[in-house]
Amino acid sequence: MRRALDLLVVIGCAGALSCVEGDVLTRLSPPEPVVPRAADDLVDSIGITILRANDDHFPTIELPALERLGVRHVRDWALPPVENAEQVAMLQMLGELGIRSHLIFEPRFDVLPEHFMATASALGDALESIEGPNDNDAGDIDLSADEVIEYLRALRIAIDDAGLAGQVALVDALDIEPEDKGDLSEILDYGNFERDRDRALPALDLSDRKDAARLTCGAKPLMVTECGYSTTDGDTSVSEAAAAKYLLRLVLGHFEQNIARTYIDELMDGPDDPSLPFMAQGLLNIDGSEKPAFGALQRLLELLADEGEPFEPVPLELRLEEETDQLRQLLLQKRDGSYALILWQEVESFDGRSEGDVEVEPRTVLVALDTPAVRIRVHEPLHGKDRVASETDLRELEVSVADHPSIVLIER
Repeated sequence: MRRALDLLVVIGCAGALSCVEGDVLTRLSPPEPVVPRAADDLVDSIGITILRANDDHFPTIELPALERLGVRHVRDWALPPVENAEQVAMLQMLGELGIRSHLIFEPRFDVLPEHFMATASALGDALESIEGPNDNDAGDIDLSADEVIEYLRALRIAIDDAGLAGQVALVDALDIEPEDKGDLSEILDYGNFERDRDRALPALDLSDRKDAARLTCGAKPLMVTECGYSTTDGDTSVSEAAAAKYLLRLVLGHFEQNIARTYIDELMDGPDDPSLPFMAQGLLNIDGSEKPAFGALQRLLELLADEGEPFEPVPLELRLEEETDQLRQLLLQKRDGSYALILWQEVESFDGRSEGDVEVEPRTVLVALDTPAVRIRVHEPLHGKDRVASETDLRELEVSVADHPSIVLIER
């Protein structure tokens, strides 16, 4: 039997709470079962590119930052064994912290399939995946589709001959169109595509990109190995404030669309020319100081991390008052039985015409549960670690949702 509705909680962006008596929410239709996904699967789907863990500042800036951030996966360019001693040492240190490596094998850096055994032996369990040639049309080497295919097949043989099939995954190459490579699903463990670093909405529909990637990988899971937002002055850049909002929505939107791994590009701004858009995509400035996106992602990961044995999530009966294309939702569950309902507006946070941030009006979203929650807490990772609001013994609530995630933690 459902208990009578006796409380409406209004949760605003500033954390204000107010109570209203009556049956104002009876216009909601009955809750319906929603099947959640494991919260830790989202955390595990997020990685970041580090671009050569052999720089002088890696031990002093990037390594501590990665430990603070809470990601479990990094992407880097592999170096030839004769040059990679420092890189191996740094990646081993990351491995000791539970951060595993995905390495790009690129012939233009003289990294060949026959180097796989030495690299894998040196890294051990710290190595989880390798990626085929990337940017192979850059520099002095312009590989043909046939050469990329041959290289990927040689990598497959190297992994299998090392007895590491199922332990080290082979990921598709970028920059050769899928239709030019054809079906390579027999040798690939993951498909792969990248997103332009521009002002596009972060959680846009990726169906076309996924369909194209599947021409090569078939039904294998997909990675997005390059994506992010530039924060320098330029016609493809956004403000640091908008980048923080977009980055959170990007990883949530990718997970919602079944992207197995998203590698954010990248941890730290490039050293060459900070005015170049692709040199200003980092979560850290070149001096190591944090941009707003770093703290926002760090808090998201901390809120949802839930390592442990696999479990079967239990459906939660809930209902939102209105569901539109702009209102996005993702339901997750932790091993203790609690749920995380994540809500956000998928709208522009940066206006390319005025070159300024957009003030997005929060929308009030009514949420109804089938039975009262023991406790509900609301967090906004963009704004800080502290919760926005907390209440107990609730069945229905009102959440103010802006253009960044509100995380409603529900204890049953």
